Amino acid sequence: MNWEILPLTNQLGSWSGIWDDLNARLYNSHPFSDSRFVNALLKHFGNGTEHLCIHRSVGNIDGLLILRYRGRGIWTQFIPSQAPAIPILVENADILRGLFSSLSPFAWLIELLNMDPEFCPSFPFNKDFCLRIVPHALTININLKNSFERYWETRSKGIVQNMRRYQRRIENELGLPVLQILVDPHLMHDAVVHYGELESNGWKGYTGTAVNIKNKQSNFYSEVMTTFAATGQAEISEYRVDQKLIASRLIIFNNSIKIMLKTTYDENLARFAPGRLHLRDTLQYIFRENQHNSVEFYTNATQDQLAWATGQRHISHVMIFRTALYARAYDLYHTIRFQLQKYTGK
Repeated sequence: MNWEILPLTNQLGSWSGIWDDLNARLYNSHPFSDSRFVNALLKHFGNGTEHLCIHRSVGNIDGLLILRYRGRGIWTQFIPSQAPAIPILVENADILRGLFSSLSPFAWLIELLNMDPEFCPSFPFNKDFCLRIVPHALTININLKNSFERYWETRSKGIVQNMRRYQRRIENELGLPVLQILVDPHLMHDAVVHYGELESNGWKGYTGTAVNIKNKQSNFYSEVMTTFAATGQAEISEYRVDQKLIASRLIIFNNSIKIMLKTTYDENLARFAPGRLHLRDTLQYIFRENQHNSVEFYTNATQDQLAWATGQRHISHVMIFRTALYARAYDLYHTIRFQLQKYTGK
């Protein structure tokens, strides 16, 4: 059993097929670990320091992940902000202990970021495996096993009443909202552009974090949506009133889960809650499709979002240490740092 470390140049290249085979075997081809998604991340957000780590057991590949050297003996998983989670393709977490010697004699910490407990190996807690798990975000999902009507009946009285009020308000003042589901690969680019125009008119536009035709994000999402739509695994849900776009959602999926990749709405129409009305109608469409097990949001859920969920779980960072001594030093450092921040108020 050994690890091989190869430099990457903005793509998985010939390893894409092997990557997808392992993703299919371990995680039913999770969209975030799909080579099309990963290659788009590498192409648009990679900086040339990424390394592909390959593990073989008896000639079979049973471990693949992408790391960057962060400096001072720390290696971190490649996961730009556009990827709220990327399952590591590792069949058995025990093999990760051998990664240190293959990376560098000075490597002491491997950071596996944004780990979803539903799609990651089981990490052993024993004296030979030194790790720390740090909660990062509380994500939510919606189970699709029942009908939309049954799901809606189990929502709080406040949500149901508020949606009725918003529906009446928007119909009386603006008109009847219409849900449109785009699936044609040739429509994805323009739909992402329209998404970006809507998002750029809100707070993300002011902070410079919006999807915009002039930035890498727009190119990334356009590529992901187009390549996934080519195999029937992407759709863009648009919400319009009198042909005007007031909300949009980018969705990718496999045969079991649908992922709400990105969402935006017209913030000038906030009093009509177009984002919430759009979510309700999109969920109704997905329930009636009856083709998937759950909708995954991969977000750091607010109380409002939790009220829509049927399930929740923590996305965490997993810190793996070369030895117990490094782990104890890490704990001591963060304890001192916390106490200093508490004392100074900074």
